[in-house]
Amino acid sequence: MRALQSQPSKAFAHGTSFENVVALYNFDRELRLLCLDAIERIEVALRASIINSLSLPHGPHFYLDPRHFETTESFRGFFGKAAHAEYLAISHYHKHYNSPPHAPIWAICEAVTFGGLSHLFSGLSLANRKLVAKLFGFDEGVLVSWFRTLNDLRNMCAHHNRLWNAHLIVNKPMSAKAVSSELRTTQDRFYSRVILIVALLKKIDQTSDWRQRFFDLLSRYPNVQVVEMGFPSDWKSRSFWS
Repeated sequence: MRALQSQPSKAFAHGTSFENVVALYNFDRELRLLCLDAIERIEVALRASIINSLSLPHGPHFYLDPRHFETTESFRGFFGKAAHAEYLAISHYHKHYNSPPHAPIWAICEAVTFGGLSHLFSGLSLANRKLVAKLFGFDEGVLVSWFRTLNDLRNMCAHHNRLWNAHLIVNKPMSAKAVSSELRTTQDRFYSRVILIVALLKKIDQTSDWRQRFFDLLSRYPNVQVVEMGFPSDWKSRSFWS
């Protein structure tokens, strides 16, 4: 038999070294952790806005009234989650109170994931979504889209999926006037997700240093090609980043 001749591998670009691969792996890991940190802050802000914006006008048990939801299905969907939620604050409520038979919204929201909060927000009546949206400074319809987008990003980060050059085709973010130039052509890449994060953090915490930490991460890994993440060639000079 003719001996099989080994063929050069085409899995890596010319000049790639093991050190390059390790650096890219570490960059992606740090990027996921940085995104989780930002999404955690956004999640806390959404939780607080739902509780504060709706408990004051409607009471702490507003979620028991289907009139506060867009549809009966939305009401039933959240009520089903709330009725079976388990958390220390919920247990405390049931131990000491029996009317109403369900815990107040602030206890329920402690047990709800970011995905659950996103679904709750999108299922609220239009008037209630507008109340919650005031904290974030964007249209409620835009926020429905953005929270879904960020929940997908959060799940990718939590499950250690590759992020830096991923094609993110599910739940692409809706554009908004304030960031339309940044989202026009990059809605399926990471760049669009970092735009959402920075835009929302600007509204909920003007003292946040997250953007600078993101810059620092990029500077520590100069060999990472940000174009693979959807970054425009002139992104640093754009007004959004100034």
